[in-house]
Amino acid sequence: MISLNVASREEVDRLIERVEVNGGQIADRSTDAHGFYGASFTDLDGHHFNVIVR
Repeated sequence: MISLNVASREEVDRLIERVEVNGGQIADRSTDAHGFYGASFTDLDGHHFNVIVR
């Protein structure tokens, strides 16, 4: 799994939207937990990613 740290909640949401539009599979929608905001997805090649901001 690859984790990407981004600058804002808006960037998390924007990236997840782009992933979905381009055929990626959203594993977990954006959530707020333990001081982090993030989501996870799988790309077209099956690689797993987390996108988070603190």
